[in-house]
Amino acid sequence: MKFIKLIFSTILVGVGVALTYYIFEAVVRNSIDYIWYDLFDTENNRLMMVVLTFVITALFFGSQHILDKKSEKIESKGLGETPNATITNFFKVLFIGFLSLLAGASLGPEAILVPASLILGSVAGKVFFKKESQIIKLMAVVGFVALFTSFFNSAIAGILGLLLALQQSGAKLKPIMLIVSIISAGSALLTLSIVDSKSLVQVPAHEAKFTIITIFIFVSLFAIGYAYTNILKFVFKALESVKKHTINQKWFLRSLLASSVLSLIYLLGGSLIQFTGNESIEPMLEQASALGFFGLLWIAITKISAITWSKAIGYRGGMIFPTILVAATLVAIFRIYTNEIDITYGIVVLLSGAIFANTKAKVLF
Repeated sequence: MKFIKLIFSTILVGVGVALTYYIFEAVVRNSIDYIWYDLFDTENNRLMMVVLTFVITALFFGSQHILDKKSEKIESKGLGETPNATITNFFKVLFIGFLSLLAGASLGPEAILVPASLILGSVAGKVFFKKESQIIKLMAVVGFVALFTSFFNSAIAGILGLLLALQQSGAKLKPIMLIVSIISAGSALLTLSIVDSKSLVQVPAHEAKFTIITIFIFVSLFAIGYAYTNILKFVFKALESVKKHTINQKWFLRSLLASSVLSLIYLLGGSLIQFTGNESIEPMLEQASALGFFGLLWIAITKISAITWSKAIGYRGGMIFPTILVAATLVAIFRIYTNEIDITYGIVVLLSGAIFANTKAKVLF
C-alpha cells in the first residue's frame, strides 16, 4: 500500500513540477517580451531600459522586504534558498523570483524553480506520508529530478539531476531513489509533451567534425570553462565589501544601487546580454561574423559582469543558464576561424570545465 502511495505521489509531483516550470517560464518570457520589447521598445529606446530597470528592481526589493524579510540578510546560494515547505512559501518564491527576472536580473530561473520544486515535493510528502521524514526528503529529490527533466526536456538530464542532488546532500544512491526518479522524469516528460513545451535553451543544429584541430579547441574550451568559474570566484571576492556594506542598508537604497550598476552594464553591453540570455543565443550566433572577435569577447565580459553583479547585490536567480550564453559566445569566437565546431558540444564541454572547477570553487551551485 505504501509503495503504491509512493508511486502515485511521485507521478503527482512530476506533473506538478513540469506544469510549474512550463507556466513560470511562459509567464516570465511573455511578460519580458510584452513590457520590455513591445510596450516600451527598450531594444531601440535604451533610456527606457534604464527606467524599467529602476522601477521593477524597486518592486522586487520592496516585495522581498514585505513578503520575505528574513531573506534580505541571507546570501543566496547558486541554486537558491529553500524556505519551509508550505504552499504559501511556494507561491512567495515564484512571485519574488518572477519580479527579479522581470527587473532585468542577468540570472536564470533555476535558483527560483529549484526551491519551488523542492517545496512541492516536500508538501506532497507531508500530505501522503505525514511525519515520515526520510520519505518526505525523497519526495523533495523527486521534485528536483522532475525540474531538471523539464529544463532540458530530457530524462537523462533528470537522472543527472538525481546525481547532483546526491552530491549536494552526501547521500548514497538507493534503488528506490532510481525508481521514483525514473517515474518522476517520465511523468514530467509526458506532461511537457502534452503542453508542447520546449527545452529552455535552443541552439541551431550542426554536424560535428572531429579533427586534431577541433579536439584541441574542445580541450581549450574545457580549460576556459575551468578558468571561468575561478574568475567568478575572484569577482565575488572582490565584491564582498559591497555585499557587507549593502546587506544592512534600507531596501530602497540597495534597489537604487542594484539598478544603477545593472543598467550601466546593460548600456555598455547591449540588449544581447540582458536577462537570462537563453533567448539571445540564436541572435548572437546570427550576428557573430559581424560582431567579430572583439565584439563577441565584449559580450562575454559584460555578461559575466552582469551575472556577478546581479547575484552579489541580491537579485534572485541562478548562474548556470546565464553561463550558457557566455559559453555560446566563446564557442562562436572559435567558429569565426573554423565552422567545424559543433555549438552544442562546445557549450557542453565548456560547462563541463566550469562545473568541474565548481567542485572546489563552490560558486555556481
